[in-house]
Amino acid sequence: MADNNSNNKYQPSEENLTADSASNSVSRRGFLASTAALAGALLIGEPVLLTANAGEAQKVSAVGTAKISLLQNSIKGEVLTAKSPDYQQKLAAMLFNKLPPNRTPEIVVRVKNDNDVIEAINFAQANNLKVSVHGGGHNWCGLAFRNGGMCIDLSDLNESTIDPIAKTASAQPVISNRDMMQRLAKHGLAFPTGHCPLVKICGYFLIGG
Repeated sequence: MADNNSNNKYQPSEENLTADSASNSVSRRGFLASTAALAGALLIGEPVLLTANAGEAQKVSAVGTAKISLLQNSIKGEVLTAKSPDYQQKLAAMLFNKLPPNRTPEIVVRVKNDNDVIEAINFAQANNLKVSVHGGGHNWCGLAFRNGGMCIDLSDLNESTIDPIAKTASAQPVISNRDMMQRLAKHGLAFPTGHCPLVKICGYFLIGG
């Protein structure tokens, strides 16, 4: 049987695999400690900046700038790391209620299409990065954020196609209930939407995104 990783261009060489695994792993103790710290200051009308643990900004060096560049050049979306100049601001924009968790991912990949998702997953697998997914972000504690690892941000996946004859629709995950209803209404169609118009359909249909 062929190796599932044989076609993964991000897969590290055999001699570097052990070293990469050790440098990129997130300890169970560190993860549990970080997720216990959910309290934050509620800021009104001011930008919210997420505070990383000491040394968090340097973690991306374990993955390597060259590898990050390879990922960026392989996708249409955007790759953010702690070294990106607008990293904190873009993380803050992903929060729903401006209650910043004390957790920050090593890498955020804001995908533009299905292929970007595949590339991000292959990269995470090759570099031993745990993956979380950010959909609409409609929750109170920033569940998509973890210490270290990769966060795949689906915010730009908001397209849909509607077949008024078959009365069916195909939709990407981050379309709000309100927007989907408006698109369907043009064809005399509807679906049993949730009560909050801002919730994205991934959260509604998957019971939490």
